[in-house]
Amino acid sequence: MSIDWTAFWQLGGHGIYVWPGYMAAAVLVALEAAWLLRRLRSGGPEDDA
Repeated sequence: MSIDWTAFWQLGGHGIYVWPGYMAAAVLVALEAAWLLRRLRSGGPEDDA
């Protein structure tokens, strides 16, 4: 997988260093929230298959 660095540089040089960290944090939070919501909807830990 190749990365088009020019897109990052157009956003600003510091974007290369700043955005990946924010994106990783946002993805982790979203995954955790989705997992928790799914567990709550399924009725709790005892319903996990």
